Amino acid sequence: MLYGGNTPTEATGGVSQRMIQKSTHEYFHHPVSAEDLPDEKEELEEQSLRAHAGGPVFDVEQSAVLRSSCIVAVAELILSSPSTFCIPHVAELVKLVNDVLDLEQSRPVLRAAAFLASSLYMAVRQGDEGSG
Repeated sequence: MLYGGNTPTEATGGVSQRMIQKSTHEYFHHPVSAEDLPDEKEELEEQSLRAHAGGPVFDVEQSAVLRSSCIVAVAELILSSPSTFCIPHVAELVKLVNDVLDLEQSRPVLRAAAFLASSLYMAVRQGDEGSG
């Protein structure tokens, strides 16, 4: 599951998936030549920095990252604005969340849609508490 696909298309079209896995592994555990060999503390700091940076973004992942970033931006806007701002748009945003959860397969986009749903729920509850 982690290194191989579940479907025949993933198994046969897994060349780019294997390339991504190999490049990501090399990004986090970059090979070091003998003359560039840092001490152990520097190596751990470098690996920690690379791990917290989230890894490289590949061409096949770029569209999913952009879509999820747009959804997260909307969710953050909802969280940072007064609930009266987003209440008129709840129906459209709920439809967006439903469409994304029904149609999308990309994990980052699904997570962003779940975050948007949570943000909407908090905004609606905040609006109910303020009016009630």
